Amino acid sequence: MRNLIDRIMRSRTRVYIMPTRMGGYLIGLIFLMFLLSIGYSNNLLLIFTIALFGLNLIWLVQSHLHLARLSPGQVSVEDGHVGTPVSVILRWKKWPMGVRKW
Repeated sequence: MRNLIDRIMRSRTRVYIMPTRMGGYLIGLIFLMFLLSIGYSNNLLLIFTIALFGLNLIWLVQSHLHLARLSPGQVSVEDGHVGTPVSVILRWKKWPMGVRKW
């Protein structure tokens, strides 16, 4: 069992999803809604808070599954000034299939 886990972990690449400003606002809103629902004993607001947290978690997992299958290729960086575009080509390592195809 340990060999299987080691083999799976070696085959996976690490993908770090950095939170954006809007993601931070969403986490702040979820935390504020949670505090308000607990403080005022509002069950309906607590249900909406948990649903919003669940959607946020689904978006995070979906982003990870899509980004883990991409590999950058043909990155061209040229000398230039601020605002000069950089071209990056992203290719699929393997096509999404089955349940992971969103």
